[in-house]
Amino acid sequence: MELHGAHGYLIAQFLSPATNKREDKYKDGVVFLEEILKEIRRRVSIPVGLRISATEFDPNGLNPEMVAKIEELNRF
Repeated sequence: MELHGAHGYLIAQFLSPATNKREDKYKDGVVFLEEILKEIRRRVSIPVGLRISATEFDPNGLNPEMVAKIEELNRF
């Protein structure tokens, strides 16, 4: 199973500082992603992959350094 969180899909919109202008707990889009993954893993017993964009080619969007920090968190 693979979640698609790239190319402007909902997960990408939460992860991107260019589109996520929220002021609640989901301001950190990783919180949104973490909740999704926890619930999926609670319900299935198969590997779950995640596709995200490493860069949005937007000065205000995701870039490789941000994606590396997301991976370093290892909260999933």
